[in-house]
Amino acid sequence: MDAVSNVAWLRQLIRSMTLAMLLAFCVSTSNAAGVLDQANQASSFNFGFTFFTREGDPIHWEGQTITAGITGQLTRVDLPIWRQPDFDSGIHVEVLDSSLTVLGSVTVASSLIPMGNSAAFPPSGADPFSVSIDLSGLGINVAAGQSFVIAARSTALFPAGVGGNGIIWLGLEGNPYGGGQEFLQFGTAVTDTSLGFGGADLGFRTYVLANPVDTTPPALNLPASVAADATSPAGAIVTYTVTATDNSGATPSVSCFPQSGATFTIGTTTVNCTAMDAAGNSTIGSFTVTVKGPEAQLSNLISLVGSFDNPFGITNSLDTKLQHAIDALNAMNSGSVSRACNSLNAFINEAQAQSGKHLTGGQAGLLIESANRIRAVLGCP
Repeated sequence: MDAVSNVAWLRQLIRSMTLAMLLAFCVSTSNAAGVLDQANQASSFNFGFTFFTREGDPIHWEGQTITAGITGQLTRVDLPIWRQPDFDSGIHVEVLDSSLTVLGSVTVASSLIPMGNSAAFPPSGADPFSVSIDLSGLGINVAAGQSFVIAARSTALFPAGVGGNGIIWLGLEGNPYGGGQEFLQFGTAVTDTSLGFGGADLGFRTYVLANPVDTTPPALNLPASVAADATSPAGAIVTYTVTATDNSGATPSVSCFPQSGATFTIGTTTVNCTAMDAAGNSTIGSFTVTVKGPEAQLSNLISLVGSFDNPFGITNSLDTKLQHAIDALNAMNSGSVSRACNSLNAFINEAQAQSGKHLTGGQAGLLIESANRIRAVLGCP
């Protein structure tokens, strides 16, 4: 063998090794984590769908709708796609959701699509699944029971006036895959999946990395016990804040009863709350809301009077009137509420008289406001 022949042989060897390495790279990089989810596969297919775009014609897409069986990340798709030897074209593959919004896309070079015979069909006995595409870097998530779409088109134009199939996507007649259908689309984008051959499905295998099962319940953030003064005989409108967090990062749903903003009756009421995350994990908790009635408010009002730096006589006079109201309520006989209302009226009159004297205007206003609230709870006229 002369030097020229050696050089030619070496160049051919390098080209062959390069192609083999590229093919190996395509396969090796597609072995991302994931398990086989959906498939329409066979050792040999009985139908070939041509999807090259001829010069002067609209872009031709071929695709398949698929229903996911596993919730998780779509990591890989295997496709039985072949090209005829004289058509140097890659493929552009898109993954779309059910509303035909593109979730991600990959372009596969011509060198990574094996050549079939002159009609683009694979050689006899060859594994039809020739293209394996790594999708793990696209971050595409699918949900069990929901549909998505895989569509492909050629990246090069097929010469006008030249015969052949260009690029084919193998399939099976008889609709063997029940979770979707084959379709074709003409145009720059996939906008409709209703037009197809009918009675056939494309070959494919999809792999999904299942989401880990979430068994961690959310954290429920409850307030400490809540106290409020009654504002009417029915009690008081009480608002509170309850939140929850979850390890998923999503905000769990929170429900409580009685709800925030409800009218709580006088006394102590237990509020029961539940937080639930998207995985169905739940946490329950409770806290109490205490609505103070007239007796408790009168006792607090006595303490408020005592907190002011007033002469003993003024403090004692105000306290006495409040104590008379408490005694009247404790008597629980006919006219007791009326006597309590009268005592509160007397208290208000004295607070008004002392405003600007032994009581500041602010102190007097606070005492009068509190006394009037108690009168409202008692239903005083």
